[in-house]
Formats: sequence, C-alpha cells, structure tokens
Amino acid sequence: MPRCTPFAIASFALFALASAGIAAPAAPAAAGTSVNLPYNLADNSGGNWTIFQNGAFRQQGNIQLYGQGAVLTVNGNNVNANNNTAKFDDKTNELVIENMAGQGCTVTRHIMFKKDDGCLRIIDVIKNTQAQELVANISLQTQINYGVQSGQTVTDPKGKNQPLGFVALTTANNQAVVEVFAGKGAKHVPQIQFQQGNNFVQANLTHSIGPGKEVAVMHLHSTSAAADAGAKWISAIKESKIMSDIPSPLKKLILNFRSGIAFVGDIEVLRGELTDIVEMRGDRGDKVSGTIKEEKYDLKTFYGTVSIPADRVIGLLNVGEFHPRQLLVTREGEILGGELEKKEISIELSSKQMTSVPVAQISRMGYRRKKDEPDEWTFEKPMVLFRSGDRLVVGSPEGTLDVLTRYGPLKLKTSEMHALVLQSEDSPVHQALLSDGSKISGLSSATAFEIKLSASGQNVKIPASAISRIQYTAKPADIDDTTGVMTLGNEDQLVGSLSGNLKLRTAFASVSLSGPEVRKLTRSKGGMLDVQVEMWDQTTLSGELEDGELSMKLTCGLEMKVPVNLLEEYNQPRPQPSAPVAEAIGKLAGELGAEDWNQREEAQKKLIGMGPVVINVLKGLREKQAPEGQQRIDQIVKGIESAEKAAQPVAPVVDPNDAQQQAVPLQLQDQFQLQVDNPRDID
Repeated sequence: MPRCTPFAIASFALFALASAGIAAPAAPAAAGTSVNLPYNLADNSGGNWTIFQNGAFRQQGNIQLYGQGAVLTVNGNNVNANNNTAKFDDKTNELVIENMAGQGCTVTRHIMFKKDDGCLRIIDVIKNTQAQELVANISLQTQINYGVQSGQTVTDPKGKNQPLGFVALTTANNQAVVEVFAGKGAKHVPQIQFQQGNNFVQANLTHSIGPGKEVAVMHLHSTSAAADAGAKWISAIKESKIMSDIPSPLKKLILNFRSGIAFVGDIEVLRGELTDIVEMRGDRGDKVSGTIKEEKYDLKTFYGTVSIPADRVIGLLNVGEFHPRQLLVTREGEILGGELEKKEISIELSSKQMTSVPVAQISRMGYRRKKDEPDEWTFEKPMVLFRSGDRLVVGSPEGTLDVLTRYGPLKLKTSEMHALVLQSEDSPVHQALLSDGSKISGLSSATAFEIKLSASGQNVKIPASAISRIQYTAKPADIDDTTGVMTLGNEDQLVGSLSGNLKLRTAFASVSLSGPEVRKLTRSKGGMLDVQVEMWDQTTLSGELEDGELSMKLTCGLEMKVPVNLLEEYNQPRPQPSAPVAEAIGKLAGELGAEDWNQREEAQKKLIGMGPVVINVLKGLREKQAPEGQQRIDQIVKGIESAEKAAQPVAPVVDPNDAQQQAVPLQLQDQFQLQVDNPRDID
C-alpha cells in the first residue's frame, strides 16, 4: 500500500477547479445533513481536499500534488450542478452530490475517504434520461501540480495487459500521484492516456446506457512516497474490501470493478467475517449467528440429485414466495438450483447451544470467509450456464460438435472451441465461439449434453433446451492488429487467412490471385460476385470472381468455404508475399548465419528494409536456422514490429488550459485564472 498521506482521491467529472472562495476546514458533518460547496474534507494526515460544485477536487496542504481531479465529461460536455449543496448519506456517510445535469443524462457522485486503504473513493452514477439508448463517452482527467518526471500505466497482473491505473512520479520530493481506474478482471476498462512530461492524465470509457437505465464508474486516487510503492499498491488492491461497504443496489451498477462473489442475480450473497450467518424471511430481518454444522447438501435438481460437500458451499439463497427454491452457491461461483432433501439446517450458536432452522424460513445463509477462499470468481474453467440462471463448473468436455451453418455442416472439435451459445439476445440461432476468436452462427444438432460436475464428481445429462451457454475454455485468443479477420453480413467473424486461388475477371483480363497474398477483399455494390482486391504489394484490382465461394483457413485449423454474397470485408495485415519474394527472403534468411560477419549484417539490413512483409516468412523459417540466424530473425521481427507500433497515432491528452480544446464555464473563469496564477500549479 502506498504511504498515502491519504492524499487519496477517486474521481469523475470534467470541470475547471477553483482555488478562490474556499472556506476554512469544516467540522465533520452528521449523517443526512446538507453542506455547502466548496467543502473541505480532512484526510488522516492533516491535509484537506476541497470538493467543488461538480464534485471535482483540489488538494490543500503543504505539498499539493493534485491541482485538479475528478474532472468529468460525458460525450465531451461538462456536467452541471443544480445548486451548491451536497449531503452525507445517512447509511454510508458518503458525501453525495445529486442529479448533476449532463447532455441526455444526470450524474450523482458518491465521495468517501477509505482511511484504512489510504485512498478516497468516488463513484459516479450516470443515468440516461432520454427515451433512446445513450452511447456515453465518459472521460476523466486529472491535472498534476509540479513537474512529472515519469508516468507509467499499471496493468492487470491476471492477464490481457488491461490497464488498472496510473502512477506519476513528480518533482515534489519524488512523491507520486496514484490513480486507479479499474479492477482486476473487469469487463469494462477505461483507456488511460498520458504523455511523458505532461501534467495531465486522462481515462476514457465508452458504454451504452438503455433508456432510463443507470451505470456507475468507480475511481480511487491517492499519493505515494515512491512510484514503485504506488504501482505495488494498485496491483495488491482487494476489490472485495474496497467495495465491502457499498450498498448492493449501487454495487451492481459499477462497470469497471468486479463485485467479486457478491451477487446471484439481484440478490447479494450473505457472508460473515467471524461467524456463519442465517438470515430469516420476513420484514423483521432476524439473523442467527454461529457455526453451521452441515457436512453435505443433497439437492434435487431437474437433472438428478447432486450431493455437494459443505466445504465447497459458501452460501444458500431461497427464491420464490409460495414454493421456495434453494440456490446453493459454491466457492467456485457455481449456482445450483433445486430442493434440499434435508428440511432443516443445524447451527451451533456462539453460546455452544445447538439449534435447527427450517429451510423454508431462511432468506439467505452464508458461511464465514475462509483463508484460502478466492477474492473473486474468475469463471476461467469449463462451465455450463442455464437459462434459469444456474451455473455449473464441469470437467473439460471432449469430442466434437455438429453444427449446421450457412457454410455447410461443420464438425467442430471442442478442444478448438471457447463456447457454444444456445440462447442469445443478439441472435435467434446458436453461436459457436472458437478459441481463435472466430464466431460462427448455426444450429447445434445435440439434444442433450453429458457433463461431469466439478463440485460432486457426478456425471449428469442435461437437455440442450435448458442450457444458455457452454464454456469450453477460459477465454478466446486476443485478436490484434496483425491477425487476419473476415466479417460477414450475418455478423459472423472468421479469424484466419484466405487459402487457395481466386480467379478474377477484370475489365482487361482474367487473373489468378493467391489467397494468402490478399491484403484486403471487399464486395462491391454491383453484382453478387463483384469485389475489389488489394494484394500484398498494394496492387489493387476490381472485377468479378468466377467462383461463388471463398476458401478460408481459420487460425484454429478449421477449413471452410464461405459464400461470396455473405462477405462484407476481409483484412489481412500480414499477407504472404509472392513466391519469388518469399524465395528471396528465404535466401537472405540463410545468410543470417553465414561465416562472414559482413554478409550477416548486409542480409539483416536488407530484410529490415523490406518491412513487415518479411515477418511471417521469417517466423516460418526460424526453426531451420542456426542459433546465430535465429537470434537475428528475432531482432529483425522485434524491430519491425516496434517500428509499426511507434508509427501508430496516439490520441492527444486534452489540456483544459487550451480554450480550443475545452471551454471553461463562464461562472468559473475567474476562479480558473486564479488557479493558474498560483505558482504551485506551474512547475
């Protein structure tokens, strides 16, 4: 954890901060009372944070690392407060600024210091007030006082290199600003933008919000005595602890942090810290604490009776008013629904007295947290998800799957699949999601699936009509900007490369084109078979294909025939060069291991000069080369790929001091000028 003098902040609202008109530090307000803004909040190290009308903040104290933070825009527009008051929530003791107006939305900001964690947590609830869907581009910006020596993005240690936060080392005694924009494994992760030496950092997240619906975004901001300590703190954050006191309805709205093992549908799983807890049905909210003494749970389900060891269970929920159905929740995130054979739960009270609680009278039941229990459900194992909301962790399904598609009947190996979606809001048919990122629509011929339950080891047979989704592998491969992709009119996506030859009738001749050499292929608006083709060397041809099908070899190895009339676009960033060029590349690759050093150097220079076209050929030849040749191939490939990445344009960081980039609200211009004139703001 960083030594956060908790100069700790989490933020979200685009708005120029004021340094004038700040009141003296106010006494802590009682829960439920109203306070005027600007308002000073004291941290636990003697510093103050001034919260302004739009919820943005400015750090006050001896060393003010934050000049302005929590600067939020939605679709490029500032949010505007209706008045200059806020209130403390009477349950959470958060400072709440309600119903700030944005374009097509309102924003309510929840601000709370987390003193144990050395950070200030801010949650912004964005509500779509329109009658149609709102595509919200949510942007957060922070201005850092003093010079920024260096900045670094901290990525998710659990994979995918998803950005979690940002650490900026400043010239103020080498202290660092620490900001967290997402939690580990989050599905919605803001993109973080900054430039070395620039005093601004910006995070952007785009999300669609349905009419009348709400979403929330949470941020944590802090400071650290060193950049390394700040990065370690971000990586070590326990989301379940940070979010433990957030009310369930608000917690479910948060996009950029996972709520861990908190919810089953709309119901939060009850957990105890020191004891097991049984919560009774009814309005009184009675609870019984102690130690649950069950050894196992026998549950009658529609696919048979399953027996779950008690040490695999973390909670139980009763759903249904007239004929309650029990949901067992396991430590792996499974949800098993049915009827318990045993009608009472035995529990030992803290007084050592034994008692039994009728299952029908239980609302929720939860075990105390175990030391080896995961903080979050990762769902990285094979699973079956039911239409009813149940989910089961299963053994790895084996064999093949028959799917009838627009490309003919396909026999898909389950080892090459990520998931089979049998019920989807986006498609009336089934969808096979392959491990290479391909998506194929069709109909599975299976009427039932035999699976092995992980929790009990039992083999069960589940009707296909009851299944929403079968997950075979944890996640599909990432599709980057070097991977070939074909998009089709039925919204399918094929990842791989064209194979075979394309015969194209042009206005001047009929030509034969090698599929692997095609860089881009698009269907024209004319006839069904009219296309435009761009080759590896940027040759561009238009014409009519003689064959009505394209041969496609997917990255996972599956070979398919794709009707041309389904094609929307095919892009292959790394096409193969023509045979003579590939032969020349192969000859130069052979010279990389030559005895003559000058010959090796000259071959390497020529290959580098040929550019990205050599990459795939060299990768295919690498294993056949001597160690010297392999080392040089690695250097060539790495150098060309780095040059490609460096050539990609970087989105600029918005500078709120630039009037052409962002307008400062008229009522804040005087305050903004005073802020800029403060010598601490300009290093």
